[in-house]
Amino acid sequence: RVLESGLILLALTLLACWLRLPAHDAGLPHRGEPDTFVVTQVEGLEARGVLSRHDAGWKYPLLTATIAAAVPPLHHAPADPRTLEEHLAAASHLHVHVRLVVALLSTLLAPATYLLARSFLTRRWAALAGILAAASLLHLCFSWQARPHAPAAVATTLALVACLRFTRDPRAGNGVLLGLGCSAAVATLHTGFLVLAPLGVTLVLALRARGRRAIAPGAIALALLAAAALWGYLPSERVLAERAEAPALAAEVSDGALRFWEHTVPLDVLDGGGFARVAEALWGYDPVLLALGLAGLGLALAGLRRRDAAPREVRASGWI
Repeated sequence: RVLESGLILLALTLLACWLRLPAHDAGLPHRGEPDTFVVTQVEGLEARGVLSRHDAGWKYPLLTATIAAAVPPLHHAPADPRTLEEHLAAASHLHVHVRLVVALLSTLLAPATYLLARSFLTRRWAALAGILAAASLLHLCFSWQARPHAPAAVATTLALVACLRFTRDPRAGNGVLLGLGCSAAVATLHTGFLVLAPLGVTLVLALRARGRRAIAPGAIALALLAAAALWGYLPSERVLAERAEAPALAAEVSDGALRFWEHTVPLDVLDGGGFARVAEALWGYDPVLLALGLAGLGLALAGLRRRDAAPREVRASGWI
């Protein structure tokens, strides 16, 4: 059984690689991402060392940029470009490298989804879930970009896997895995803090099931999460100095907009219409996956109502 699961994980990873890697350099250097903050972060880390924050910036948490800076590039930029091809390669070298690292990290979504589904499904259904994740058009779109969104989906999925594992067996080792999984989500993207919700549910369920024996492993997870938040979001000394010289935060509402620092948020757009636009975009990218997800959510809610019919693991997964 272990061999069978290992082969499934390998097949899912290879499928995800086949779908993501060929297009990682598309459009460069002429057409890049909406933002290049991660590329700038990697450039700053490479200039002063992987662990230096002086020129790394703070637009995104630093985990994706740190991994990209630590991984040696497959190809080096031409030192003395002469032809058009060499100039194009030199102009897009770092960008291509960051995209390749993001694409490789993104391939882990398929096996991570399999592990998540395997917590309460048979191997065949869990493998189908992994295939759907590997072929997700929305995730594919972000997997080709030098941005942390696709790796954030991987980290969040692994955090949920760790939550379920800790719920079943709140040992110290699983507490470390829980802390690392949630820490990866938090240190990859700002929205990773949403894992605090399933983390809280996990700790409550573990405490109710095991009592005091779950306190120390839960504390380990929380300590790792706190360290990751501090590491991933603490700005460099240069940024702190710039912010110290900047005017203090003074939020004000004027001309129908909320203004603070360099940000301006028109108040007339805060009408809840974003939910409809997000749903429309998700339907446009992944209509089949969205429909199956809604159907699965309905079945999960129905199972939660039938406490005697659903195993504890399934009920816990529904809450998480």
